[in-house]
Amino acid sequence: MANKSTQNIDVVSGRIMMPLFPQGIGATHPSGCSSLMLSKPFTSENDGPIEEIMRNIRNLESEPSPSCAVVSRAISSQKERTIEETLFDARSNVKILISQISMHLKPEWREKLFRQIDILHEIDEWESGDKPINLLSFKLFIRWALQCKAERCPNFGLSNEGNLITSWQADKDRLIIEFLPNDRVKWIVSMRIQDETERSAGLADINRLITILGPYKPEHWFFPKDR
Repeated sequence: MANKSTQNIDVVSGRIMMPLFPQGIGATHPSGCSSLMLSKPFTSENDGPIEEIMRNIRNLESEPSPSCAVVSRAISSQKERTIEETLFDARSNVKILISQISMHLKPEWREKLFRQIDILHEIDEWESGDKPINLLSFKLFIRWALQCKAERCPNFGLSNEGNLITSWQADKDRLIIEFLPNDRVKWIVSMRIQDETERSAGLADINRLITILGPYKPEHWFFPKDR
């Protein structure tokens, strides 16, 4: 996928990270279906405990959305899916998930996620062999972001396998995380320490990530300086 920005951002697995671009989130399915209606968010009156949020996200894995079912039925009647249909479904499934947990996300996070999902699946930039976003990878990112309560929204990219890649930068320090669909993550840290650049990388269980990143003071990536 070609880079659409003048600023290059490191990647974990070969896909360029792209910053925020203005772009609409509405779409019409390439097979002719009308624009997809996103499912309603959860109906609790407040954010509630993090355990409840995580339970709701886990429930989404076993309860397919009615909107997804409509799209799947429309496509199943065709012999072969086009690239346009595949990309449309990938975008739609992620946007449905975002809408179902939207009350737990800040407005700027919701807006950026919607736009970035469109950018990462632009048909004009799609190359043979590229894979659309892995929904399990995206769910892991959302679960982790809500648990660690990060305030700064990262830039996004995709690995060659369709896993979500996130990138935070603070001054000359950079953190890159690839979310794997099995509750594990790949991470890369690049920090400026005493006029030298120190780099580190690893593979870890998602529940240990913050502990592993502890020596690098990850709060300077996730929270504003004036917090």
